[in-house]
Amino acid sequence: MFGYVVVNEQNSIVFLDGNDDFKLNFQNLIHSEITSRKSEVDSASSGVGSSTCTEDPDSSSMSFKKSLTNVVFDSSEISHILLPLILLYRSTSEKTKDPIDQMSSPYGTISISKFYHNYLVLVFAKDDRKRLEVSQTIEHTIATLFGPLIAFCHTDLTTVKKPKEHLAAALTRKLVFSPRSYIDIRRKIFYSEKIAKLKDTFQKISSQLNVFVGNNRCLLLCHDDIIATYNSVEGTDNVLKGLNTNDLLNIVSNTPKCDATNRIEQFWLRSTTGLIPYYVNVISATVFKNMTLVCLVESSENTLIRYLYLFSKQLDQLRVSQDLNKDLKEVRKTINDIHILLLNRKPLPDTYCAAFMRNPMRASSFFKSIWNQIESEVLHINRDSVTPKPRSESRFSISSWRSAISAMSLSSSVFTRITMDQKTMTQKMDILLSYGKKQINSLIQELCSISIVNARISTLPLFNQCLEKTVKPNAVKTVESLEIGTKHQEDELSKFLKPSEFFLEMYAYRIQFDDVQTEITYISEEYKNDFNWIRQLKTANRFSCDYIGNSGEKYMIYHFAHPPANHKGLSPEGRSSIKMTAVFPEFMNKNLADKQAMKLLECVLKYLK
Repeated sequence: MFGYVVVNEQNSIVFLDGNDDFKLNFQNLIHSEITSRKSEVDSASSGVGSSTCTEDPDSSSMSFKKSLTNVVFDSSEISHILLPLILLYRSTSEKTKDPIDQMSSPYGTISISKFYHNYLVLVFAKDDRKRLEVSQTIEHTIATLFGPLIAFCHTDLTTVKKPKEHLAAALTRKLVFSPRSYIDIRRKIFYSEKIAKLKDTFQKISSQLNVFVGNNRCLLLCHDDIIATYNSVEGTDNVLKGLNTNDLLNIVSNTPKCDATNRIEQFWLRSTTGLIPYYVNVISATVFKNMTLVCLVESSENTLIRYLYLFSKQLDQLRVSQDLNKDLKEVRKTINDIHILLLNRKPLPDTYCAAFMRNPMRASSFFKSIWNQIESEVLHINRDSVTPKPRSESRFSISSWRSAISAMSLSSSVFTRITMDQKTMTQKMDILLSYGKKQINSLIQELCSISIVNARISTLPLFNQCLEKTVKPNAVKTVESLEIGTKHQEDELSKFLKPSEFFLEMYAYRIQFDDVQTEITYISEEYKNDFNWIRQLKTANRFSCDYIGNSGEKYMIYHFAHPPANHKGLSPEGRSSIKMTAVFPEFMNKNLADKQAMKLLECVLKYLK
């Protein structure tokens, strides 16, 4: 049994999904609750303490199973059942700052985590691995698809329509858990020689797209794996460097593939160096057979969206600040940057559905007014704070900002370390901060809506126009003649880096390159049902243990960590810190396992040169 529930700030259920057992258990809980209430009412009215339920529980359970495919849950009924658990979590979180994030139940372990705007994700699963898989999948899906717009998930707005569709289908995709996501490069290495022949073709596409839609990062996918990357900005060797791989892999998994129609969708993409996500257009196009070109382009309103999101985060910081002088100074800089961006904007025409951006100057004055009230109340509470000083220069040079996709700039240094403060929060202050965040979210939602319209009427047509001019029929023939992704090549891939090809006795292995967040995973076809998940062991440099597969058969797990190498001839992966976990027969000698693992690693590093 596994499933999840998403709870909003008002403790109402906004999303719920799971497998059939999960739905059946919830239906039974609701049915029991209704029956119990009816019994209490009947007993109170008649004075007789007997149950009025004459239905056989087993037959009731069977009737529920028959209707699972069309089940519709009443969120208020489920909220009533889960409310004690939700309140327990929130109360311990507020009182002790150490909330109860896991607990046992007849339905397995329940894990609770908090994210945007005080929303909660409750994950139910009897199997720990499945619980981690579901938890990671849902949280990453919400982070990349909704972002701060999760506050509008109860609406039918355009900005959350697609995210809700993707979230509804999240559990139907392959669930994978990793404490830190890595990009599998085995297929990329296999096709490396063929991809090298296509470098000029795809680099030209990326460069031309820069003229049409702006700075971009292009990914070439084959059977859901990234086999090549291209950047419109020259001199950037690692296109994926600086991007959050969890977000990137989630975007790839949610991107339509093998479709004749080019599509564009919007996602939130975080960097590894900052706290503020980027709102990007993700365009997918099946230019060549068996391959999908995915282009990441900055959305039209990305810069202003990020500043507003930063403003919202800084308001949260004020609630717990211990250095108000510094934090107030940072917020003043941000509100001034927002003011400049809004003043440089022209009012939107009537064809757009907008409120704030119909009059950007008035919107700027409105948000300055909100901030002035908040600042006044903060200074009133903290009499010892210094008076505001006029700002001498902007923290960011707006005119020199490079594309948010090619230059990561909003780093975590703009925040002070968050620690709890003992100062009393007044009711007025709490209302002002909540009101300010609500208005910020409304403007972010409006800007996202504008970005979606601009992407549809401008970015996508320009992208299509660019491909028509750049990708000629001869180029298509040349690329497809390499047979990348064909059945024959994929059959050959199944033998690539296979341990038995090197006369090794291991059944499966996973090699991770920490510094570049890539990995190579292989599981023999005959053992895929027995262990479809190889977890890295990070507790020791060398380690071996017994492992029981899904069939009950025993194996030996051998793990080791390899320090970074400084050889110039190696690829970035080869110079990275390496961790390897291999699966051997149960009675494998440990020294022999070590030698075989090292031999396989040497073979892999040769391919990486």
